[in-house]
Amino acid sequence: MNTNVHYSSEIKEKLDLKLDDRQKLSGTKNFRYWFKIIEQTAKNAGLYDFIIKDKIKEFKNNNRNNNNKEKIIEAEKIDGELNLMIIKNVHENVFNEIEYSETASDMIRRLKNSYCDQQADTAFLIKELNSLKLNNKFELIKTLDKMFDIFNNIYEEN
Repeated sequence: MNTNVHYSSEIKEKLDLKLDDRQKLSGTKNFRYWFKIIEQTAKNAGLYDFIIKDKIKEFKNNNRNNNNKEKIIEAEKIDGELNLMIIKNVHENVFNEIEYSETASDMIRRLKNSYCDQQADTAFLIKELNSLKLNNKFELIKTLDKMFDIFNNIYEEN
């Protein structure tokens, strides 16, 4: 995904998701449906990476020369909007589990640990791995990064 995403009112609008009570995350029975909506909303806004990994931490780790301060501030704003989208679309009993999460990716990780059927999720990740394609040699690093993320997710689940 694009790491040069800039916070804007357009991002705020794209993440302004208001699920009705039946669609809000209530537990295991509707997690996969709920997650697909959250995931697709993040993808449509170009922010999928923010829900699967800690982009703020990534930018801070890459800030050795102090040249990423603007990216860090942008990432914090974007992550804040994603946090708000997630919080507004879960029931109160679910909110208690993510209340102290620092990032959107941490919220998603906690919710997956609590509500996701691990076998089904592993099957989904293997499907994702099988769908990866290398269109040209310039995409090699990007594709390897995606593979690494998928293997990490499979490892964390098992």
